[in-house]
Amino acid sequence: MDPTASSEGAADTLRVGLKAPRGGSTPGARLPSWVVPTLVLALVGGFGGGLAVGLLVAGAGDSGQAATTTTRPATATTVPWDPAEAYGATVAVDGSPLPMLGSAETDTAIGRPLPVITGTDFAGRRLTIATDGRPKLIVALAHWCPYCNAEVPILQEWYGDGPEGIDLITLSVYTDPNRSNFPPAAWLAEARWDMPLLADDSQRTLVTTLGIPAVPFWLLVSADGTVLQRLTGQLPAESLDGIAEMLRGTATS
Repeated sequence: MDPTASSEGAADTLRVGLKAPRGGSTPGARLPSWVVPTLVLALVGGFGGGLAVGLLVAGAGDSGQAATTTTRPATATTVPWDPAEAYGATVAVDGSPLPMLGSAETDTAIGRPLPVITGTDFAGRRLTIATDGRPKLIVALAHWCPYCNAEVPILQEWYGDGPEGIDLITLSVYTDPNRSNFPPAAWLAEARWDMPLLADDSQRTLVTTLGIPAVPFWLLVSADGTVLQRLTGQLPAESLDGIAEMLRGTATS
């Protein structure tokens, strides 16, 4: 994929890159030393020698504006679509937003409390993310992202095996009607998605609240509601097992 390709009429550009720890523990992240190397190998090694990377949204910044570039020019969709299949209800946030993730090694969100977030899935079912004594793994995906699409069956199989002691919450973000697998409601329905889901609203409140610069995006939250780590990139089930074990260790008995 050409990292500088631009779509017709698009103001932003999409870059493809690796955003993950390059070794050692992130200061203040409280990650055991074995966890980060596992994540690094997953992100750099990929699958079968492939490179697993996140799709960085250039110029996301505080505005949360996603790029609309692909290897082929995007064209404006002329097919009518239902906003309810593209976005969730307006997301409510109680607390301070996290800064946009720049480097996982110097992430200033580490140790900060996760704000209380309330929204809906595409069926209008309400979901709130709040501190409740259970550690959480939050993953944000986009319908058009190839690495997200590759992550979907991995997540489904892993979730089906029943990771114990943690909550897994998925987010649908960076919806773009001019890109593949739109609308995301149909994309997830076709994948038989059965995991807890929050769909971002048209203002991209989830993106700006959690500081999501790229997808797939992973947010690790301890049992006391503080941020442990933020990462981007495709992860295999083995790394998810390691993350779940580490998160369970933050729970008080």
